[in-house]
Amino acid sequence: MKHGTWIAQITEGDSEREIARKAGFSNRTLNSQLQRDRISAENVIAIAIAYGHHPVGALVDTGYLDEQWAQQIDPARILQEVSEEQLAYEVLRRMKIGAKTDYLTTDVNELAARRARRAGGGDGSTPTVPTEAYAADSTPDEDELRWEYGEDPID
Repeated sequence: MKHGTWIAQITEGDSEREIARKAGFSNRTLNSQLQRDRISAENVIAIAIAYGHHPVGALVDTGYLDEQWAQQIDPARILQEVSEEQLAYEVLRRMKIGAKTDYLTTDVNELAARRARRAGGGDGSTPTVPTEAYAADSTPDEDELRWEYGEDPID
């Protein structure tokens, strides 16, 4: 679309001076660009925003951007735009789809109480650790053997 036609459609009949004022640049700049029927991309964006139109649509209308790019969404950019609450909600929604339990939606204190009951009604204290050896090795303790033979356990 010709830039003069585009600007006439979205500016509601405002004068060049009013358009330039609303968009935040000089009347002379707009006048010069309209005479060439070529408004700069930066000014197209400024005018679109000033008149409440989407800047990407304005860039498509004026030929600066191919429509295929206007329809695609940049995931990284969109993720920066969403709030933490929206992001958390979406993560929870996706997790619920695959989850068969209510662990993602149940209050944390409720889950702790369930775990305590399941553990045999414990009092929530740290369990005691047995003093026996943990390894599956049944060979004699080397330090004890050294003492038996009268050797110094530290070489």
